[in-house]
Amino acid sequence: MVKKAYPDMAVGAGMITTAEQVNNVVTTRKGQVDVALLGREFLRNPYFVLRTASELGVAMRPAVI
Repeated sequence: MVKKAYPDMAVGAGMITTAEQVNNVVTTRKGQVDVALLGREFLRNPYFVLRTASELGVAMRPAVI
């Protein structure tokens, strides 16, 4: 509704805490949401990305610095 009313404004989805929510925002809300807000979940769980990737069956490699 917000994106339709203000098409040039960036819209975010927040309070994301599960892999299903991330997948929903990224895949099914294309054109409705511009960004997924994960900051609070990263503070609670610094391994959120690894856990989410594992739950969704996505292979990940650690970054080499």
